[in-house]
Amino acid sequence: MFAELALAVALGECAPMRWISAAPDSLDLMKATPVNCLLLEEEQWTLADAAKKRHLVTLGVARNADQAARASKAPVDGVLLEGGFSRMREGAKPVIALPPRRAMRLDSQAPVAGTMQGVWPGIEIEHGGKGAVSTAAPGAIADAAAVGAHWVAALDGTFSRKLLKKDPVTLREWTRIAAHLQVL
Repeated sequence: MFAELALAVALGECAPMRWISAAPDSLDLMKATPVNCLLLEEEQWTLADAAKKRHLVTLGVARNADQAARASKAPVDGVLLEGGFSRMREGAKPVIALPPRRAMRLDSQAPVAGTMQGVWPGIEIEHGGKGAVSTAAPGAIADAAAVGAHWVAALDGTFSRKLLKKDPVTLREWTRIAAHLQVL
């Protein structure tokens, strides 16, 4: 129980990223980044043990009650409830709720307060899946830090595919993004 309590306290200090692969070797991309928490989709939950060996916290993303129940039994460290469904019954794992903006609880005592949607409607790092990550990401990271907010790194599909294929240009951009994350 002490480990779960320590994790709940530490969640507020996490530097999270929505992960892009279920392959354990993809975690090599985390080297030289401040990312210490991976948000894993259900098909990626099996990656949790490999992530733990690299001292990464893993949160199983759940978008409905059934998925939340499965996440609570998966090898992930905690459960991230994403969407507007009822909180799951508290169990041994920490739970973070990311509801729609309209349902955010700013009076909560939870270690993390957030929303599944951008706080400012219409502002996004990627633009229409066209790979605008390379130019917009550093500015978006800085904007979040300027107001004391934490960010969740999320790469678009095209950038992710190129990164996993170790495309040289994309790897350079990833290094640049990681450098901006280090500063903040």
